Amino acid sequence: MEYKNWTKEDFEGVIFSNECMVEKCKDPKGIWVFRTPEEKWHKDCIHGVTKGAGIKLMVWACIWGTNKGPLIPIFEKSVDRFVYIGVLEDGLVDVWQEVEDTVGDPIFQQDGAKIHTARDTMAWFAENSIQVMEWPHNSPDLNPIEHC
Repeated sequence: MEYKNWTKEDFEGVIFSNECMVEKCKDPKGIWVFRTPEEKWHKDCIHGVTKGAGIKLMVWACIWGTNKGPLIPIFEKSVDRFVYIGVLEDGLVDVWQEVEDTVGDPIFQQDGAKIHTARDTMAWFAENSIQVMEWPHNSPDLNPIEHC
């Protein structure tokens, strides 16, 4: 509710961020093939499937206004607050400065994941004078970066 009356221009300085897992050969939609028994091995009726774990990579990214920030790969198998702080140092610091120089008074948006709200993470934001947008608990994910 705090931002309900904000204009498009007000949101120009909000840096929206998120992490996601990218997986090679992962088809989110199952493919159904309907065929007659005689077509069982016809090449138009066969869809190959990768068995086992595909190649996965966690990435972090951010957007603001009409701009995209860097895509930061996360190579660690598990992401804790210290890995996340390293990602912020690699990806957010330069973006923050650019938004501050072009728009002025940026705000950083992240969801309420534990690594995002950990004491060490919040201390890092404070040490770097980065204002973090309040994000409601258990709210629908309305972050526009989800569409990117």
